[in-house]
Amino acid sequence: MKTIGLPSGSYNGLRGRYHLHFDPQLEAGKAAIRRIPCGCKSCIRMKHLPWDQNIKNIADQPRFAHNAECKYINVFGELNDWIIVRTETKEKDSEWTMNEVKKDVSMGIITRIAAEIKIGGFGAYMIKDKQSNSYNIIKWESTPYTTQKDIEKIKEGELIINASVFATLDKRNNWYTSTTEHTIIQLHHVVHPDIEMEKSSANDEYPSQYRSKHVKVGQLLVKISDKFHEYILNEISRRDLIDYDEFS
Repeated sequence: MKTIGLPSGSYNGLRGRYHLHFDPQLEAGKAAIRRIPCGCKSCIRMKHLPWDQNIKNIADQPRFAHNAECKYINVFGELNDWIIVRTETKEKDSEWTMNEVKKDVSMGIITRIAAEIKIGGFGAYMIKDKQSNSYNIIKWESTPYTTQKDIEKIKEGELIINASVFATLDKRNNWYTSTTEHTIIQLHHVVHPDIEMEKSSANDEYPSQYRSKHVKVGQLLVKISDKFHEYILNEISRRDLIDYDEFS
């Protein structure tokens, strides 16, 4: 693979950068890098600045700005500023090598997701359905566990989880309603492990436009925010880029 975005000149390559920052918000294939991983209080504070969704240019995010308050600013100057780079495959990269890279990235994502799941919480997983937003909302009924034998299309040894399924009630406004359906989900299909619902209601508390034959008394209605909806769609796009052949 090759790295795009590094400045030209001696000692400016990837081997001269020892602090590599990867984050889902950076988009697939991108990273923020700098020379030295500084642990001063000011740099730690900047690292945890919130991501501004209104800023489209990643390099302009507050957490990647030049830190004039760094404890070692007199030593580093601008030499330790963040640079946003992206990776691309080379023609000589073998199909097997790229598949292994994608597999490692996917396993890292699965590990992070498994740690964030809470029984009774809500999540989202990818589906192929034109009537939905390319994902379904579920409510977790267990913690992740490993299959002890093959289950239909799920292989032995794969991480899975039990969940109840929510149906799409209003695709445009992101409303979902509970169902009596329960399912087993492969963890690598999960695109968000812990969704905070913008609104949640039951019985006669839900909006009047949904009081119809589509909603029965006792069903739970939930609405996800535009922020979570956008994140989920972006995550689905990222997953497509790291899709790999598990049998290779």
